[in-house]
Amino acid sequence: MKGGCLEDRFIYGSESYDSYLFYHWSVIDTFAYFSHHFITVPPFGWINVAHNHGVKVLGTVITEREGIWDVILESQEEVRRFADALILVAKFYKFDGWLLNIENTIKSEQVHNLIYFVKYLTENIHEAIRNSEIIWYRSVSNEGKLNWQNKLNSKNIDFFLNCDGIYLNYNWTKSKLENSLALAKNHSRDIHDIYVGLDIWGRCSPGGGGFNSTYVITILRADKGKWSFQLSR
Repeated sequence: MKGGCLEDRFIYGSESYDSYLFYHWSVIDTFAYFSHHFITVPPFGWINVAHNHGVKVLGTVITEREGIWDVILESQEEVRRFADALILVAKFYKFDGWLLNIENTIKSEQVHNLIYFVKYLTENIHEAIRNSEIIWYRSVSNEGKLNWQNKLNSKNIDFFLNCDGIYLNYNWTKSKLENSLALAKNHSRDIHDIYVGLDIWGRCSPGGGGFNSTYVITILRADKGKWSFQLSR
């Protein structure tokens, strides 16, 4: 959380001249506040300014090493305990849901409970928080393997069908988008529930990022605005 973001911790703002500011809320539907910690709660400043502009705010649940989910997925009772805690946190701090980012392998015998977790969390947060969202990041397959699929497919469809949307990362191509579109339609899902990434640093992103980031926008506009996408800074 460097680069002008450290002042996020101040509830009533900062007097630092180089604090990070975002001006273009009119083009944002959902804002996910991300960091590499297990549970990331968006700061009040971001929650308040986003809500003032009619934008949803998501926190992040991320794991990047084995073992953390072993206890959580031990039983459906443990799954419900963890999911209920996440719902309580979101409701207390008044934000709108979670991005689920699991980047480690899951025991094959626990995948069923992982899908149950996504389903239970999504259904129950909808009851607790109006217009809430749960977004799944597609790094774990339905076999529990760490496999960064860059399209909607048979390995991640079970997660997608049990939450509000799926994020397909930056390494996508037009053909992968088209395949994802077809699969979503086959399951009667809105194609705007599929998010793709634009990485301005150019990490495997179409167009190479940087000042050529508009290449992605050109592709999306050519498809008549079919796709939702995420900006990463």
